[in-house]
Amino acid sequence: MSMSDLYTGRKDLIGSRASLCILMLLLFSLTACNLFREQIAASTPAPESILHVTADQIAHSMQEDHFFSDYGPYTLLVQGTISSVNPQGAGQRVELSTSVDTTVLCDLGNRSAVLHVGEPITVAAPAAEVQRADSAVLLANCRFP
Repeated sequence: MSMSDLYTGRKDLIGSRASLCILMLLLFSLTACNLFREQIAASTPAPESILHVTADQIAHSMQEDHFFSDYGPYTLLVQGTISSVNPQGAGQRVELSTSVDTTVLCDLGNRSAVLHVGEPITVAAPAAEVQRADSAVLLANCRFP
């Protein structure tokens, strides 16, 4: 084996190591950039998801015990017909008609409005704040859209 063969072999070895270092640096850089991108995406708030439903749909879903899996991450726009309006402290609680045994109650808090039995109504409520009451779905923090 001549000196030039040793030199060429060493040169190939150095070239292989350099290629390996460059490859590892590239892999590390891509991984770091991807993690940075994921952090930015996670910190960006998602737009509020709104779902249009009827009082019957949410009453049936609660009665069948799958309300939270159906509607959990959404803000619900609930359409229904007023079956009763009851004073509740400084505010009102509205009951919406349903075709099932479970009723829908909308707690308007101190939001006041002139409401009449038999009128159609649409209210917004976050599904995550809905409560199960005796044979009822209680929409806490209802508001008018």
